[in-house]
Amino acid sequence: MFLTEAEILDTPLSLNYTCQYFEKNKKNLEQFFQENQQKKFTILGCGSSYMLAKSTASLFASLPGTSANAIAAGDYIVDPLFWYETVKGSIVLLLSRSGKTSEMVWALKHIKEAHGCPAVSITTEDGNDLMPLCDLNLTLKVSARPELSRTCMPPHCFWRRNTQGMTASERVSWQPCGRAPRFS
Repeated sequence: MFLTEAEILDTPLSLNYTCQYFEKNKKNLEQFFQENQQKKFTILGCGSSYMLAKSTASLFASLPGTSANAIAAGDYIVDPLFWYETVKGSIVLLLSRSGKTSEMVWALKHIKEAHGCPAVSITTEDGNDLMPLCDLNLTLKVSARPELSRTCMPPHCFWRRNTQGMTASERVSWQPCGRAPRFS
């Protein structure tokens, strides 16, 4: 089975984990949204996290009385004044795998200084650069089995990690899940 196929088949496990995570953090989420009742959201991301930001903004904007916009953090830092009215008065949601992307950190620092907006990070790593800047931090696993997440870890990193310590001839014959590794 290829990694993407395994990740897709693992979706129920990942969704279950995510539901459990949010249930476990329900009090923190409720407290945050009691303190921050505005229904305007600015969602930042870079790369594939920006694609998730666009989907999230569409979902949030479909809720009655709610507005939401997605901004690529790189676009924001090029011209923060262009985004002034878009960001003003919103809850900022930051989507980032590592939480260390320099554009995201710079954009959030500027938004906090210029607008004082409350911020929520959703990342996959604890102790990242966004966490000290945010009012609420959510750290989610990308997959219930992290080795399956091709979007989080390129296949060559998976192969390198799982063949560490092998000789060159052992690496050539190593086959995850009974198949030769594919790196396309």
